[in-house]
Amino acid sequence: MREILNEAMSQTNGMVFPNISKEKAMKVWGIYKTNTFTYGVFLKMSRFNHSCHPNAEIFGNQDTNNSTDIRALRKIKQGEEITICYIDEDKSVWSREERRAEMKTFYNFDCKCDGCDMTGEQIQEENEKIEAFKDQVVKRETVQVMKSMADDDHEERLQWIREELDCVKQIYKLAKTIKPMNRGWMLD
Repeated sequence: MREILNEAMSQTNGMVFPNISKEKAMKVWGIYKTNTFTYGVFLKMSRFNHSCHPNAEIFGNQDTNNSTDIRALRKIKQGEEITICYIDEDKSVWSREERRAEMKTFYNFDCKCDGCDMTGEQIQEENEKIEAFKDQVVKRETVQVMKSMADDDHEERLQWIREELDCVKQIYKLAKTIKPMNRGWMLD
């Protein structure tokens, strides 16, 4: 809570509002944080709620006068709420507990989205997949270093390339099974 208040104070140039309770200030700050994007507040997009497994994402379009667009990540059924993920893309490989802590700390709410609504068994299974994903990323980085050290030995380089390709396949296969995984970030 102290982190949120410190951030709020830095954003308001240290202004103090003596007639507002700490609770009300936190509520207002939470509303501000959940409705603001890097490029400002947008009348419609700012109303989209969070999901760790969103059906849409905000996209900064530099090709058309730096506009900001919303894009569907999958088919959205008629009447289904449009949701976006409030946390950074690279945090989509966080565990349920880490994502929920982020939501509580920075947005002051308990995440109960479909990406977090899991049984104990599902949480354990997701955590194991996330760890396997992270292990494959580290393995790929090691393989890339080894490949770069292979000098002019084409057979050795080819073997490292095959090993890296296998890592990439495993990373992709695991990413498809991790519900909150941001595939766009993963493919980058």
